[in-house]
Amino acid sequence: MNDRMPEPAADPHMERFARRAATNPAFLGWQLARFARARGFDDAALAAYLGCAPAALADVRTCGPIRPEHRRADVAEVATKFGLSATALAEATKELPAEARDADAEPDPAPGAAFLAARDRADQS
Repeated sequence: MNDRMPEPAADPHMERFARRAATNPAFLGWQLARFARARGFDDAALAAYLGCAPAALADVRTCGPIRPEHRRADVAEVATKFGLSATALAEATKELPAEARDADAEPDPAPGAAFLAARDRADQS
């Protein structure tokens, strides 16, 4: 007989939100995605590194980012809440070296490309 409780089924809405959080700097998921890319980690490897089940990553990713000015407290709070290794989380959310940041940067739009906000558009009625 297995004494372990089965893991809850992943909520597809939460998973989708967590994936979007990985692309937005306003979420911890963005910091973790950059770290995972730099290390070549998939979700299973990232979860193992942090010391949690892969299913827990969705909740972790939707937290606010680790703030440099509150780093120690933020790392401790998230690690405690989700049972992560505080050391691993601190490492995963350190500022990346310049080379890694440059490789991770969004490409610039085509030279000479102009983007106008809707309010800047000349009304041609």
